[in-house]
Amino acid sequence: MNTQKSVYNKLFKEETQLASHEVNLSTLDQLLTNYISATKREKESADEYLILKTDVARAKQRIQDNLLISERTIEQFNQFEKSAKELGLGLPSDVQKNLDSLKKGVSTYTKYIKNLNSIKL
Repeated sequence: MNTQKSVYNKLFKEETQLASHEVNLSTLDQLLTNYISATKREKESADEYLILKTDVARAKQRIQDNLLISERTIEQFNQFEKSAKELGLGLPSDVQKNLDSLKKGVSTYTKYIKNLNSIKL
């Protein structure tokens, strides 16, 4: 009877080990699937990062271009105002409103550029 019990014990141990190996193979398959998925996501993230970096650079360039145009236009307004004063004339109210609007735009553009410069890409 002891021998029979010993044989059964060994069989059950082998069976348990076999089931354990099946679980390990299943886990390895899942790990491989997860690795492939992570690698794909890494490439997608790198692509998205490059797109974002390019878009930020373009936006920054457009804002800087607009800032330069606005600053030049303000200089032209100032020249116009100086010439008008030399003739004893003041600026018409609509011209002053336009000048104020340009100055506000310069302030906004400057803030945008500062914010974009704070982004480390």
